[in-house]
Amino acid sequence: SDQLRQYFKALYLHGKWAFELKQYDEAAESLRKAATINPSHEEVKALLEKTEPLTTPVPEPQAEPEAEGAEPARPKVRHEWYQTDDFVILEVFIKRVQKDAAAVEFGERAVSLSVKMATGSENNYDFDPLQHNIVASESTFEVLSTKIEIRLKKAQPGVKWSHLEQTDEDQAAKSLSQLGSSRKGVSWDTIAADAEKEAKLKPSEQGVNELFQSIYRDADPDTRRAMMKSYVESNGTSLSTDWSSVGKGPVETLPPTDTFAKPYSS
Repeated sequence: SDQLRQYFKALYLHGKWAFELKQYDEAAESLRKAATINPSHEEVKALLEKTEPLTTPVPEPQAEPEAEGAEPARPKVRHEWYQTDDFVILEVFIKRVQKDAAAVEFGERAVSLSVKMATGSENNYDFDPLQHNIVASESTFEVLSTKIEIRLKKAQPGVKWSHLEQTDEDQAAKSLSQLGSSRKGVSWDTIAADAEKEAKLKPSEQGVNELFQSIYRDADPDTRRAMMKSYVESNGTSLSTDWSSVGKGPVETLPPTDTFAKPYSS
C-alpha cells in the first residue's frame, strides 16, 4: 500500500541521513524498523550492518554498593510459564509464603505480584507489558507451598503466545499491523531507487518537515512521543523514534560535526 511504501521510504531516508550526520544510534533505530518491513532488502541490510558497530554500546548493569546495615539486594525471582488454549499459567517460585501475604493486580496487558516477606519487607514483581491482552476479571492466582501460580485468562482464546512479555519484535509487528496493509505488489527495488535519488540531496533541500510528517503519520504512539520530545529538546538537531531511550531523560543538542551549540541570549 502507499502508506507502507512511504513509511519504509521515510525510515530508509532518515537512517541514511542520520548515518551521514554521524548520529549512528538514530540511524540504526530507523534502519531496524525498515528491515522489519522488508527483511530481504539488500541496501537496508548493508547500511544497518555498517551502522551497528558504530552505535553506543549498552553499558553492563552495575550493582550499587550497599549502604551499611542495609538489606542485601533482592535477587531476581525464578519464574516459568506455559499455556493452554484459554489460559497462560505463570509460576513464580517463592517458598513458604503465607496465603494472605500475596496480592496480584491484573491489568489489560499487565500483571503485578506483591509479596510480604517474613522479614517484613515487601517485594514486587511486574510483568508489563504482556505479549497479548488478558481478561483481568477472569484471571486468578493461588499461593502454594513452593510457588505462586497465576492464571491469566487469554483475551483471544486459541492464540499462541511466543513470549510471556512483549518484545521489540512484537512492537515492530504491531506498528506494521496498525497500517492495515498488505505487502503484495510492493516494488521494493523501485522504492529504494527513489529513496537513493532523494538521499543524495541535502536534508535541508529535501524538506525535513515532510520526512518528519511521513514517519509521524504512520507511527505508533510511543514513536510519536519519541519524535516530538527528541526534536524539541534537541533544538531540532536530533530526531529519534525510540521512546525507550528518549523517555529516560532530556535529549541533548547535537550540532553538526565541527560545530558547537551556542546558548541563546536575549
